[in-house]
Amino acid sequence: MYNKNINEFQGQIKTALKEALPTLDLTCNRLFQRLRLKSHLTGAGIRKCEGYAAVHLVFVMFISVFLNLPGLCGPAHLNLTALTAAGKDAFYRLKHRDLSWRSFLWRFLGFVAQQLGWSQQAPTEAYVVLDTTVLPKRGEKIEEVSFVYDHSRGRSVLGYELLTLLMVNSQGYYPLDFEYHFSNKKGHAYQAATVSRRRSSLDRRRLLAQQNKFDVSLQMVQRALAKGAKALYVLVDRWFAAPNFFLNLRWLGVHGIGRLKAGKSRYLYQGREYTMEELYRLVKPNLSRCRALGYDLARVEVTCANGLPGMIVFSRGYREPQVNLPAGAKLPPQPKWAAFFTTDVSLAAAEVVKKYLCRWSIEVFFKEAKTLLGLGKDQGRSFAAQVCATTLTFLRFHVLAFVKAQGDAAKTIGGLFREMAEEIGLIQFQDKIIAYFRQFLTATLKRLKRSLPISASFGAVVDTIDIVINELDLCQGCET
Repeated sequence: MYNKNINEFQGQIKTALKEALPTLDLTCNRLFQRLRLKSHLTGAGIRKCEGYAAVHLVFVMFISVFLNLPGLCGPAHLNLTALTAAGKDAFYRLKHRDLSWRSFLWRFLGFVAQQLGWSQQAPTEAYVVLDTTVLPKRGEKIEEVSFVYDHSRGRSVLGYELLTLLMVNSQGYYPLDFEYHFSNKKGHAYQAATVSRRRSSLDRRRLLAQQNKFDVSLQMVQRALAKGAKALYVLVDRWFAAPNFFLNLRWLGVHGIGRLKAGKSRYLYQGREYTMEELYRLVKPNLSRCRALGYDLARVEVTCANGLPGMIVFSRGYREPQVNLPAGAKLPPQPKWAAFFTTDVSLAAAEVVKKYLCRWSIEVFFKEAKTLLGLGKDQGRSFAAQVCATTLTFLRFHVLAFVKAQGDAAKTIGGLFREMAEEIGLIQFQDKIIAYFRQFLTATLKRLKRSLPISASFGAVVDTIDIVINELDLCQGCET
């Protein structure tokens, strides 16, 4: 009894996209059908909300970013009847429901991996990248929001810390999984998320967000490997690069590569223990120029304090790319040398640095996801709404990456976003004009049939048309 017909909406979008996107070959609606979004949602238990199919609501929220609509419920707030007839309650209830978004995302990723042939790629040329980013929030009444340290700003901000797992292969980079992290420093109006009696997927996310990030990261890597992600190396930055973390990665059957801090940790080399700076002074005369990278490199095989064998590659001249630096900000000072650690001692020094440079794909992903795809922009107060919004951001990125992999390899995600946003914006305007005339003609004919006799004068017909125009929702506040 809650079924509502949405075939007209799907047909309008499909027809308009088919005519307006001849260069992209794949339209949004055709992509949803080709990637079997409805099957993945149903398999994850995400079906209906307020009488509307979940795939319909997800479709509208998916394209809302390309239409520059405010928030996930922009279509309902702006009353775009040409886009959807669903009210804002349908979107709100879908966002706030405790749904298995992780299951949906993994089902979708499994299908995309099958379509793109990830299983045929060599594991040595595929990498898993771990990193965190901060999602600032303004309201202290948002569930589980806390003060987290933002490295780009150099201070703590109110929001969430998002731990993300990214896959990098020959076809591009794809976000696989995410977890939130809460700090112990809460705001004055802190709101804890509601815990259900039966342990749900949202409750499990909430509990993981309170655990140590090292443990959660290892669980994410283990889950990705169990789901079929074929990667031999895990790339991390200086925060994760610790001997115990690398030791746990070896237990999982993968190698770790990360940049080391110049701290007080000691490494065993040729029967003696050295700090990082002492090791650099020792191997500094052995630095040799790598023309391909433009750095001076040297490698030493060491043993960590926990007994883990590995290799340290020293680099002179290495510079960190500045991806997320705010406009006008002062560039941070660059050290004279850098050290990289790996548990794969068979690699050459240049190979270690080349593989580590792939880690910057996740920084580019964070930038694109925040500026183009709405990451962290959801205004909902519930923690469930935040999880839903992040999943939709990952979905948008995957669809664009899929289009990129199927088409021109020279195109970037940002270029595809602007191309699709421009075309869909034109479609939105066309659909609004068509909807206006459809409503205008329908309402006019009904009013003429109901209130005027066949022999009515032309002036009476014009007056009736004028009344109908003034009563239409699309014409409210319009002087033309």
